[in-house]
Amino acid sequence: MYICMYVCMYVCSENKYFFLIGDFNIDCSPIDTSICKNSLLQVTCSNGLFQVITVPTRITTNKHSCIDNCFTNYSNLLLNGTIFCDLSDHLPIFITIDLNKTKISKIPDVNLISKYSFSSHRIDKLSHSLNNEDWQNVQMCNNLNDAFDIFINSYQSKFNEHCLVKGHKKIVQMLKHKPWINKNIKCLMAKKNKLYKKYLNNPTDINKSNFKTFFKIYNKIKKQSKKEYFHDQLTKSKNDTKKTWFIINKLLNASIRKK
Repeated sequence: MYICMYVCMYVCSENKYFFLIGDFNIDCSPIDTSICKNSLLQVTCSNGLFQVITVPTRITTNKHSCIDNCFTNYSNLLLNGTIFCDLSDHLPIFITIDLNKTKISKIPDVNLISKYSFSSHRIDKLSHSLNNEDWQNVQMCNNLNDAFDIFINSYQSKFNEHCLVKGHKKIVQMLKHKPWINKNIKCLMAKKNKLYKKYLNNPTDINKSNFKTFFKIYNKIKKQSKKEYFHDQLTKSKNDTKKTWFIINKLLNASIRKK
């Protein structure tokens, strides 16, 4: 809490817009009266920050809690809330701001748009690069803070090198639907999402069980569809070695680049 207080004091003294976002693991629901919640709100409010998210961000059969949040001194918020998503037991949060009331020094170049990719081949390259990195400058450093700075800078450099995808076209290509996601799977996906939404709105043991059961069925069918798609592709290209290896690399998420 002390670190949060000093960060808020330092940033707010710069007279700039400030967004403090994350999983605080402190329930900030209106009905919660814990000491941790009061301490967090005292720190943020005393520095001119207000709480943005007030709806539950984690819903279980026993409790609804608002532990993921955003605190800001920016008042021109248009819309905020949670996003319906079953990738985690925490609901993602979002905020939208009015850019017309914010000074923008420069419109970002399309080529500077970036997104991180965590595909298996990128993670493998990152792991290989980190294993081959010389960490003696970290191990030989006598100052713990300096050693940590050297380590985190090296790690961040390697992470960006292997996992950062730049450019609008590359990102669009990366986010395209997989060819094995057919109409039937999209229908199953819609039903899965419907069951998850039903569980969030009414988190009973029955609704939770129904969602988990159907989720397993959905995953099994999706994996089978992917398997059949690549089997069909390999069968069609069995007389073309170059195309066969292209499909194998695609299956392994290996990047195909011309050097």
